[in-house]
Amino acid sequence: MQPALPCHSMLLQAFVAALPEARRVALRDDETSVDALLSGVQSACHDAWPHVRLSDDDFGIHLARVVPSEGSLHEALSKLRLDDLYLACACEKGDEAALRAFEALYFGEIDLGYARYPYLGRTVEDVRQAIREELFVATSERAPKIASYAGRGALRSWMRAVIANALVNIMDRQSREIPVEDDVFAILPSGDDDPEISHLKMTYREELKQAFSLAVEELSAREKNVLRYAFAEGMSVDEIGAIYRVSRSSAARWLADAKDVFAGHVRRILTERLELDASDLASILRLVLSQIDLTLARYLRVRPSPS
Repeated sequence: MQPALPCHSMLLQAFVAALPEARRVALRDDETSVDALLSGVQSACHDAWPHVRLSDDDFGIHLARVVPSEGSLHEALSKLRLDDLYLACACEKGDEAALRAFEALYFGEIDLGYARYPYLGRTVEDVRQAIREELFVATSERAPKIASYAGRGALRSWMRAVIANALVNIMDRQSREIPVEDDVFAILPSGDDDPEISHLKMTYREELKQAFSLAVEELSAREKNVLRYAFAEGMSVDEIGAIYRVSRSSAARWLADAKDVFAGHVRRILTERLELDASDLASILRLVLSQIDLTLARYLRVRPSPS
């Protein structure tokens, strides 16, 4: 059994005690610098939120749970948003001052997210309460959501991803996708200068509507959501990656793949349904697929289900 380290603060003692043995041994070379880092963060957090009460034991154990396993402990801790972790940990423990501070800092993001979903069918206060419960209330099946924040990025960015997920979940439960029939063909070129395009639009209007709707229905849940985030909600690949907790490159790949899948569905459905010669079919496919981004934006809008 390894002898205890001569720790200089209660926080460091709690942190060290909760570490795996191998990490405790490795800490010997970093002890002074880690103690100074933690003490500095603790002091800054006390100044920022003087009424928040978080015990050294609770914060130290939480840090030991989330600290990256790569590199020295000082380097690993330096990569974390320790001030954000302090507030999140205090919220997880139910500290009232921490909960008030968190809402004052971050609940404005809910209003901004809510404004992007005009057909949600719930008031913003209903949404705030739903997110409040998800963040701070444990159930028999799960810990409060705030416990999953690991300090790898800013707490505000993490909160935005939580809000986006919550809004989409509410939307999926209460709404269904309804194609915007009246203006869907506004996405296609006007045809004023191209008699061929004008003819194709007028002749195959209903077939195109059906093909778009069926192609959306055939998408997987992730494909549909990724495309909705990008084209109907205007999210960046960084925001999409944050929602799914994947890298930017993974989110970009998912988006490109989902777009290709949708285009493939449209191509197959039109090929099966339209009795056209190869030239006419190629023309209509070229027309539709050249505007696929706008097609997705129209067809992935969400409106309330009719009563």
